[in-house]
Amino acid sequence: MKRLREGIEEYPKYVMYYKGEKAGHRGVGFLVKASLKNNIQEFVSLNDRIAVLNILLPGYPEQWTLIQIYAPTEQADETETELFYNTLADHIRNNQNKNTIVMGDFNAQIGTRQANEDIIIGKHGHGKRSVNVQRLAEFLMENNLYLMNYKFKKKTKWTWVSSDGKTRNEIDYILSNNPKTFVDVDIIQNLNFNTNHRMVRGTLLPKNIKKSRKHIHKTTGKDFKHVNLQEVKTKINSLDKNETNKTLHITEQYNSLELQLTSSVSNIQQNGKK
Repeated sequence: MKRLREGIEEYPKYVMYYKGEKAGHRGVGFLVKASLKNNIQEFVSLNDRIAVLNILLPGYPEQWTLIQIYAPTEQADETETELFYNTLADHIRNNQNKNTIVMGDFNAQIGTRQANEDIIIGKHGHGKRSVNVQRLAEFLMENNLYLMNYKFKKKTKWTWVSSDGKTRNEIDYILSNNPKTFVDVDIIQNLNFNTNHRMVRGTLLPKNIKKSRKHIHKTTGKDFKHVNLQEVKTKINSLDKNETNKTLHITEQYNSLELQLTSSVSNIQQNGKK
């Protein structure tokens, strides 16, 4: 977000925070849905490469710390790179939070996972490593963070394209010290925005999701004597073969499956009462 100075602007659909020190260069920020405005605890600017948002997310009683970054490129002086990672690490250590996400442009290509990196990097990486990766890998290890992009298998992973369209690299990542809360990380391929980056989206599973299903009737053997099991099986198989369903986000696929199962259970209960 290359905006000069620091500010907060409110719009009908979102709240925008930005921090920039040099016009057209670097800069970081956040866009927060207007519906979450009252959940915002604070915005903190460390510099024009690191910004912090502390926020209460729906379904989580504990605060989340979201850190947006823009790392130095491989052409940057080594001192600048070290200063960036040291500043970032100091903030994480001094403000320990079990729900932390670090995200943004790391200007580094992780590539395929190396030996002894299974606790910080998933198995679905690919390609070669760039020079900047060693410092990023050390940062992950030192701060107990996991690179979420490679936790989930995806067909397309590149997040940046050169101005001539000939070079595509994956340099934008989501890191977290709480990887179990993620149900998906994917790339938004058709975002209508003037940038040569593609947005990386992480999806969290709310902790209270189980509470919404506790009222569902528990079926017994008697409930199934009138049900056509082949009909239920056919419905589920149709979801797997439906090409439109495969293009849906994982959360939408889950909702579709849940609807089919709930409908089947309802039919079982009605047939059992006849």
